[in-house]
Amino acid sequence: MKIISRKNVKEVDVTPVELVGKAKSTIQWAIAEEDGAPNFEMRYISLSVDSTTPYHSHPWEHEVYLVKGEGVLMTEDGEKIIKKDDFVFVPPSKKHQFVNKSEKEDLDFICVVPKGTRYRK
Repeated sequence: MKIISRKNVKEVDVTPVELVGKAKSTIQWAIAEEDGAPNFEMRYISLSVDSTTPYHSHPWEHEVYLVKGEGVLMTEDGEKIIKKDDFVFVPPSKKHQFVNKSEKEDLDFICVVPKGTRYRK
């Protein structure tokens, strides 16, 4: 069992190279494989103003809960507005990108992925 405050979880800068110096993206692996999680890992992602995740796809799904802010989920089907308290399901192999469009606050979300996918593409 693990109980930990988010403020005590290591924050890793994952800012895309093209945004370094302009914006910041961070990830915190709250519950991970090394904690003994047998199936899923939970992470907290924070995208600062004007920050994004890469536009990408992979063979696993995401389950996401928006904690703070508002932005856009870019997909092959177009843009979808996302905001605090929204739940998002990204199916496997679907191209996607989370974009913080706010000029005022971070876009923060909890994202659950299958164990062992952290270093795979």
